[in-house]
Amino acid sequence: SAFQVPEAPTGSPSTEPSTCTNPKRKRTTTAEATWQHTRKPRGSYPERDGPKQELVFYCKYCENSPYSTYVSSTFRNHLLKIHSIEAAGSSLNPIKKAQVVKLQEREEQVLRNALNPKAAMEALVQLVTVRNLPYNCNTRPELHALLMASNYTAEGLINTSHGHIQKLSSNSYFVHKDILRKKLQSAPAKLHLSADVWSAPNHKAFFGI
Repeated sequence: SAFQVPEAPTGSPSTEPSTCTNPKRKRTTTAEATWQHTRKPRGSYPERDGPKQELVFYCKYCENSPYSTYVSSTFRNHLLKIHSIEAAGSSLNPIKKAQVVKLQEREEQVLRNALNPKAAMEALVQLVTVRNLPYNCNTRPELHALLMASNYTAEGLINTSHGHIQKLSSNSYFVHKDILRKKLQSAPAKLHLSADVWSAPNHKAFFGI
């Protein structure tokens, strides 16, 4: 008899892959609420920073003195301390919160102690006189932003009243004049003097010896 190939059983299980998929869980992070208080970087400011090139948080409330950090917890502490904004995820238990506040107060006190108002005023006078800056440069927000970037406790270090720089320059002139007079009086040899006359950019005449 002829050889017949047996038919495959009709009840064999299907080998098609299952189409059942598990829905991905949406990960919620506290950074979503933190980003609500940020802005885009402006000018040449970087979008990423740090060893791992992480996204930088730029505070949208700090206009005159820009604030930025790539650490989300540090940024939330800034919001809480400077702007009294408690972003999601920044809430702490009372004990931990008291420790953070105490640490921040200690840090602020250290920064305040590091300030030297007398040296800062002398440096400002030197900057104005040597670089021929206007006397109202103390009202420029860029100058205060520079100071705040180096030490945020230096907010009121420079007086913004008109005529303040001119008064400081005048006082500094008399101080250095007295120092020069004492040096000349104590000179061991004879002094040779020369004179010159010139006009400043503001058309004020000077006679120098």
